[in-house]
Amino acid sequence: MLLAVAPLAAQAQLTTVNSDGSVTYQLQAPNANSVAVRFSGAANPNQQAPETPLIKGSNGLWSVTLGPYAPDMYEYQLVIDGVIVADPGNGTPKPQQAVTTSLLVVRGNPPDFLDDQNVPHGAIHEEVINSEVMQTTRTLLVYTPPDFDKVRKGKAYPVLFLYHGGGDTIYSWVRQGRVAQIMDNLLAQGKVTPMIVVIPETFSAIPGTETSGFTSVDEELFTDIIPFVNDHYNVRKDAKYHAIAGLSLGGAQTLYTVLNHLDYFSAAGLWSPAFDVSLSGVNAREVNASLKEFQIVVGSADTLVGPEDAQLNAQLTSIGIKHTYSLFPGGIHSMDTWRPALYNFLQTLFPDER
Repeated sequence: MLLAVAPLAAQAQLTTVNSDGSVTYQLQAPNANSVAVRFSGAANPNQQAPETPLIKGSNGLWSVTLGPYAPDMYEYQLVIDGVIVADPGNGTPKPQQAVTTSLLVVRGNPPDFLDDQNVPHGAIHEEVINSEVMQTTRTLLVYTPPDFDKVRKGKAYPVLFLYHGGGDTIYSWVRQGRVAQIMDNLLAQGKVTPMIVVIPETFSAIPGTETSGFTSVDEELFTDIIPFVNDHYNVRKDAKYHAIAGLSLGGAQTLYTVLNHLDYFSAAGLWSPAFDVSLSGVNAREVNASLKEFQIVVGSADTLVGPEDAQLNAQLTSIGIKHTYSLFPGGIHSMDTWRPALYNFLQTLFPDER
């Protein structure tokens, strides 16, 4: 359960997930005039989530209990005298460039695919690389499975490159996307091939350029990131063991990169891609020969990019590119769509290695 850890005396002031799946939101704010919670579990990001007032107690502790909620990870915000903030009583803020949101997990019984379970655990490595393309140092996150061979004397591993979305940070796939928990649980069930997952920055850092620079991010992947991974991790070098995926802006980056490097990848996952990539000159025969798995997943209720992704699907179909296009029932532009997309995509990768 992703909630703040505090001394016993302070526990009564913290937001808490209760045993029945309800959540008690609490805030110690004796000088506040109003406190409300915006629970975004079922809200469209394009619309403001409804606010529920907290009730102020005689000791200045504001609280309200909502739910119960179905097992899942949720987002919420507090509104204090009209100011939107992350919950100071929750130690798990959403990884955002401007942090205004907190995360909480309502565990399943039995545990859900995104829950921490009693299985062997892999590791998340935080690497700092010197990026020649971006002219600065950059952080790279790498998941390795529980049986990862650190001494490089055993088998080499397939690799998945996984891009985050706009407005979020490199930690989004780890803290909110639950990539480690999903991989650990699937590996324990024998449903996926042991692999390395590399999570790069999706934004450009070149001075004077736009942050969403497809070209520079792509160049960094092949100039700086892939050579670093090859030097420091025991990975397979042939294209049939390389996959790439991303959500939203990262989905668009994935499309740009995979179409420009068909000789390097065998699978691509585009989840709610912010479609802004030209398909002019794309050779369908080459794409179909290279990509054994090429999927687009978008929430059926995603009004942010849904129409663009339907257009992308139509364009790919019209030029003869083989792919799957799936609408996640009721899904919006959020991790509620992308975590299951990752869960399903992982199970399609590198089947001959299991």
